[in-house]
Amino acid sequence: MCRGKPHKPEVKAAVMAALLAGQGASEVAKTYHLPQGTVEMWKTQLHGASNLKKVDLSELIESTLRAFLDTVRVQVAVAQDPAWVRQQTASELGVFIGILSDKAFRILEAANGSNSGEAPADGGSG
Repeated sequence: MCRGKPHKPEVKAAVMAALLAGQGASEVAKTYHLPQGTVEMWKTQLHGASNLKKVDLSELIESTLRAFLDTVRVQVAVAQDPAWVRQQTASELGVFIGILSDKAFRILEAANGSNSGEAPADGGSG
């Protein structure tokens, strides 16, 4: 549903880049000698595409986090097996338990921070 004259793809790309950089639609319209309505329409298209990408990324993050947590659950179950524990050296167990504990506390901090709207506290380790 095209009204008016078509615009060169490089002009539209430059306008999109300016909008992504945070410039306002009226400023961009003046800079590129375009009707403000055209720039507003392109801005709407741009936000629609970026929202789709955010949804895709959100789904990817969620599925990866679920897989990670499932893996940790299996590791914890293995660590509850007395026969497996007896086969480990003290240093191996210490490292294993330390890493699992650290990850568990970081997950709890992050979950608590996201539920309360606060940023998680930095434990000082990197």
